[in-house]
Amino acid sequence: MEDHLKAAALAADMSDDELMTTWATVTDRASLTNEQQAVMDEMIIRGLMSDET
Repeated sequence: MEDHLKAAALAADMSDDELMTTWATVTDRASLTNEQQAVMDEMIIRGLMSDET
């Protein structure tokens, strides 16, 4: 499975608190890793973050 798909699956398994805690550690939001992008995408899906972030 491709890295971005693995990252998406891992993010989907995270609780809301885990997602928010992980996102809070991101320092360079202009250059996200696959994992960070997956966390952001999952937060948008769950309505924890605006898709305009």
